[in-house]
Amino acid sequence: ISMKAIFGKQEKEFEKTSKEASGYMLYALGVDYARNEQWDHAIRLYNNALVLQRETLGENHIVVARTLNDIGVALTAMGETYGAMTALEEALWIRQKELGEGHEDTAETTKNMWVLLHNTRVDQEIDGEEKR
Repeated sequence: ISMKAIFGKQEKEFEKTSKEASGYMLYALGVDYARNEQWDHAIRLYNNALVLQRETLGENHIVVARTLNDIGVALTAMGETYGAMTALEEALWIRQKELGEGHEDTAETTKNMWVLLHNTRVDQEIDGEEKR
């Protein structure tokens, strides 16, 4: 085995590890912004984290589901119903598949979808009353 083959493999592994770590870091920064209700910044960081997580961990990893769930929560807070539902549906699908129906993370995403649908219904009722 040549030195190039050995170091090439190590370099690829280091690159993957570095991208994975960057994904966790970007996610953590997004959480900080979300705690302060700075949704635009949080979503930007979550989306960047999501790209790295999918690349390094796989499309259906539970970490990807967590990030999608939090994107859905942030978009819900911003009133972006369609994007929020899309993110939450994917998060729920992954969590059901990987963790099961009864897992607390699956329940969390289900609750977040309910909140989104409830808020949408309330907004529609308010809009209907304003038009009268």
